[in-house]
Amino acid sequence: MIVARTLSEARTEIESRTPNYSIGPINGLPVMDKVWLLVPMCKDRFPIVILTSHGGEELAVQALKSGAMDYVVKSPEAFDSLPRTVERTLR
Repeated sequence: MIVARTLSEARTEIESRTPNYSIGPINGLPVMDKVWLLVPMCKDRFPIVILTSHGGEELAVQALKSGAMDYVVKSPEAFDSLPRTVERTLR
């Protein structure tokens, strides 16, 4: 597992190796618009699942249109089903 705590770290990791998939939170990043630059850059290389604590239909649509394979709002149920979400995404 690779953990990138900043967008810069994420870009460096993505450029140096290609992960099988990515589960990425979008909360707390300094510049949200940069996330939408990162998703299109990666979407043809590996599947991305966006993980957030603040769900909203508009943000979910934006994430999916940007190329994310799924959009998950953090909850106990979402964490329980995360392995199935990853399996489905990898298919």
